[in-house]
Amino acid sequence: MLVALGGRLLGMVASGLRNKFQPYAVACVQAILEKFKEKKSNVVTALREAIDAIYPCTNLEAIMEDMLAAFENKNPSIKAESALFLARALCLTQPAAFSKKLIKAYVAGLLKLLESAGNIQSFLYCVITFD
Repeated sequence: MLVALGGRLLGMVASGLRNKFQPYAVACVQAILEKFKEKKSNVVTALREAIDAIYPCTNLEAIMEDMLAAFENKNPSIKAESALFLARALCLTQPAAFSKKLIKAYVAGLLKLLESAGNIQSFLYCVITFD
């Protein structure tokens, strides 16, 4: 309950402050990615909304290390939610923001995820197709 409320508040603060929230965005993304291990759907939904509200304050390159670490996490929920967040973030990112280094790093991380067992493959399909 408190995590869900905290996620909603964090999303509102990020939406309200916009670019002034940028110094805190990377740290918040890292914390939210770790909290995706929660099993309650209302908590995960609030965390999704929060990370989506925070993303416009940052970029894929700034959060790359945290995303790649989340892809390697042993918890399948963290892997799946990170992949879904990446799909949503890719839809919001301008094509000019993609560098060769960035694409290589994310593709390498996603290929490692592809080898994982479970329902991760369906989430990766969402990332690849930007669905």
